[in-house]
Amino acid sequence: MPKTASTEPVLPLPTDKPKKDRFTFYVEYEFGDEIRNAVMALGISFSDLATEALKIHLANLRKTENRGRPWPQRRRPKLLTSRPR
Repeated sequence: MPKTASTEPVLPLPTDKPKKDRFTFYVEYEFGDEIRNAVMALGISFSDLATEALKIHLANLRKTENRGRPWPQRRRPKLLTSRPR
């Protein structure tokens, strides 16, 4: 007897990827050029480089500026933004 196609819906496979948030910021041009060179040389994404660098820096700031404790929750849901000078 020949097999027939299943009529059950195909569900997407679960992923282990964490939910991400978008940030936009400005850096000095020369620093941006170094960032682009490093990303290309290392074969990583800018997001991966920025995320890792910010995690390290925030951990250091938490130790030196906040006695190793988590930062207090901000009162406003959104940050104030401005154009670069």
